[in-house]
Amino acid sequence: MPLPATSNEHVGPRSDSCLYASEHLQISEHRWSPDVAARLNRWASETPTLVVLDGGKAMLSDARSAPRFAAHLRAECEQASPHEGAPGSLVVFRFDAAVAASQLGSHPDADISLVKAIHPATGSLVQLRPGVVFRFLWRRHALLFGYRCDGARVEGDALALLRHTVARADGHDRTSSRSVHARRPRRRSLACEARAILARSIGTAHPLAELARTLGVSPFHLAHEFRRRFGISIHQYLLELRLVSALDSLRAGASDLSMLALELGFSHHSHFTAHFRRAIGHSPRDVRRMLTATSVAELGVIEPPCCGERTRGGPLRRPSNILSAIGGHATLAPIGSGCLATSR
Repeated sequence: MPLPATSNEHVGPRSDSCLYASEHLQISEHRWSPDVAARLNRWASETPTLVVLDGGKAMLSDARSAPRFAAHLRAECEQASPHEGAPGSLVVFRFDAAVAASQLGSHPDADISLVKAIHPATGSLVQLRPGVVFRFLWRRHALLFGYRCDGARVEGDALALLRHTVARADGHDRTSSRSVHARRPRRRSLACEARAILARSIGTAHPLAELARTLGVSPFHLAHEFRRRFGISIHQYLLELRLVSALDSLRAGASDLSMLALELGFSHHSHFTAHFRRAIGHSPRDVRRMLTATSVAELGVIEPPCCGERTRGGPLRRPSNILSAIGGHATLAPIGSGCLATSR
């Protein structure tokens, strides 16, 4: 079953693309523009909205944080031009409020809200893990080409992405001390300055001592505050940035994997492949084939959705889907329609 012909270049919408729609979930892709900014502001004020940008960054909002949400998105998209100066692309997930609440209610913090899920002082951006970014890109590619997808799996992926974004944003920098709470903005500023340095030159080694000297703090203090803020070490964060950048390059059809490995700061091709396979579950060559697929055979099948989720200290569990959350069932629509009819 061939998919519509395409080149090995980055696949993206010319303007707007509706990727999937049901009564409880809408997925669309857009090129950044003032009109899209206005629509995002309206959507976020109406329903929980998750936006994934180029580079595997995500932003989440609801009615209470819609103005700040739109402003931060505008600033981020206007700075992003990853493909020959083209405006940054973004994929928008619009969730039914009741469904989003039911999913966030399963979070370790049962009282978590969409606003509390994001730390406003850091720009409300969350860097997704490489494995999650790959699953998102693979699903996007399949939907963009109109490949028939099981609606329950599409929705399961979307809900898992929502939970991952919340967990990644909310799982760090916790304390109940008022005196420490007052110093949080300074801590966040230090960690975010370090993150910005890493993002500007991901192919550089960035030894901890040198990075700390640049920021005017001790290596121990920097390492401690960075882990407190982002939940992982500086080295691991840099590795994740490199792997997400590799995914973007492979999606654009990068042919020389050895050169790509060196540009990203890996010592050689095998070093890159080992880290990539450990994080993604596939080799760079296989991922390039799947993300530039022009046929169902090349696209492949990835099961189960998002490879399940492992709760902290708990068993592996599959992401639930929207239909199970509302007690409905699905009827698949024709290929390319991207619609899911539901009934109770």
